[in-house]
Amino acid sequence: MTHSSDESFTATPRLSPGAESADPDLGTRRLTRILRRAGALPCLERHLDGGRCTQVRWTPEHEAYLGLASDGQLARLWNVPIPCVYWRRRRLALPPYGASSAGITWTAAMLRELATLSDHQFAQRHGMAASTAAHKRRACRIPAATRWNTVQWTVPMLRQLGKVPDLEIARIHGLAPMTVTTKRHELGIPRLIRTKVDWMSPRVRALLGTMPDNDVATQLGVNAETVRLQRALAGIPRFRHDLWTPAIIARLGGEPDRAIADEVGISTDAVAWQRRRRGIASWSQQRQQRAEPCVAAG
Repeated sequence: MTHSSDESFTATPRLSPGAESADPDLGTRRLTRILRRAGALPCLERHLDGGRCTQVRWTPEHEAYLGLASDGQLARLWNVPIPCVYWRRRRLALPPYGASSAGITWTAAMLRELATLSDHQFAQRHGMAASTAAHKRRACRIPAATRWNTVQWTVPMLRQLGKVPDLEIARIHGLAPMTVTTKRHELGIPRLIRTKVDWMSPRVRALLGTMPDNDVATQLGVNAETVRLQRALAGIPRFRHDLWTPAIIARLGGEPDRAIADEVGISTDAVAWQRRRRGIASWSQQRQQRAEPCVAAG
């Protein structure tokens, strides 16, 4: 694209929303003028490494147009990938095209809501674009609201951190285990370590193999490697989510353990353990029980 020599290459100043609303065609004419001037600039120089764009040499003239048009339009004009334009604009803390926050009066209450609501929720509440809220949040260095930092932590809940396993706290309060772990790390509280675990107790042995070793370790407050070792010593196979389907469980006791083990690809002991923990008699025992009435009748 070219333009007359008397036109300046400087970017057009940003207009307030009221100026564009007064003339509906003003925004279109302004965007066309910006694209014409941006297209007159030389393509950005970039270093290629194996076909990937590793570095782009940005100039002040190119940076002046960031945010005045969409990232995709500028990327096509300058022959660079769209992420290069996107991340350069983000690094300069410039809002995306069409997301200017001019004319918005930001109150202290609104800034507090930026830390407790997602950008989409904040935008719906105050009638603005989500990108506008995101730009203001980044400009104020406010972290994005996520599931873990929007939980209302009470004093009793905080007192449980480090004294009760994270998994148990999450179960009591209906939270995700990672939410509890993240909060504990944020406060610098070490996790609970239970050095004395009665591995022979029925309650502990009932946990082994019924859930992943990491979950058992979190619930007992020990290392996952310790759980794995104790489970192996007890001869209990590891837990597999995708193995014990309802169809496989229905076959336990109805046919020999070896047949199920060969089909599933596990040991016979693993099948026998799953069968015993469900109180199902073996195939040979059931066949013997069915044969006893016949012998007595004969």
